[in-house]
Amino acid sequence: MRKTAMPLLLAVVLAGMPRTATSAPDGSLDSLIAMLASDSSPRVRAQAALALKPHAAAATAILVDALHDPSAVVRAAAARALTDAAPETAYQAIVRAIDDDDPLVQRWARTAACRLLGRAEKVRFDVRQMIAVVSAPADWAGKVFQEEVLTHLLSASRFDVTKEIDFSDEAPMEAPAEIVVRDWKKGPVFPQEAPPAPAVDPIAVALRGTAGVIDRNADGVRVRVRLALESMSGSTLWSGDATAWGKRLEAGTGDPDEEPGDLQALRTAARTAARLLLGALAPRAQAMGRENGTGGGPM
Repeated sequence: MRKTAMPLLLAVVLAGMPRTATSAPDGSLDSLIAMLASDSSPRVRAQAALALKPHAAAATAILVDALHDPSAVVRAAAARALTDAAPETAYQAIVRAIDDDDPLVQRWARTAACRLLGRAEKVRFDVRQMIAVVSAPADWAGKVFQEEVLTHLLSASRFDVTKEIDFSDEAPMEAPAEIVVRDWKKGPVFPQEAPPAPAVDPIAVALRGTAGVIDRNADGVRVRVRLALESMSGSTLWSGDATAWGKRLEAGTGDPDEEPGDLQALRTAARTAARLLLGALAPRAQAMGRENGTGGGPM
């Protein structure tokens, strides 16, 4: 059983690093790699891993090996070093590190996995579960939930999904039996020829979602949406939730086409949760820009 490292230990290692080690010139990569591979001191190995962070693309192999180091602080340092520049080939190794015994390793491995997905050329969402339990009809509520989440995900061209929403129950009588969504910005369309296969195999991840009422009174209803992004092996990469309020409709008044409060709240909360997920998967430069108030993400 691996010993759990205290979260402050990695900060201590960072504080004790020489200024020159944190931005090592290319000529010192070999020495840093050698230190990480063979130095007897866990502190030195962790320092070497962190110093390799700006050069993670060139030092991927040794950093991936360090994810199995006997010292938790070294494993955490290696996971952190892989956050901003690890190539897609490191994805599976990073995901396996999420199951590490140490919570700090788990935290940095999740961060590294999400940032890698943010840089990946193509990501495919395998929609495993999208369940909405509100007072609206279950089949329609489920469609509303899926439509809002998947539309926002597909607004970024890097993302694809494996699930299609069946709108056949809304088709005119003369329409074919199967109507699916091909373009989420335009809504239901008739089936067309399958698009050409992507040039690059996408990284596959699983998406789960639930939605339910958490408060209801005479004025309206509040709905909470929860989304979870998982690796295909079941490790949680990201999770988040959002809530929204929908007003109560008065009988015999208002727009007859206006949706019940449950669906109003469901739509708003689903859109907010999808934006949070997109933010977590934004390319690092865009995410940093948003934090500084100078950039936007793929939303």
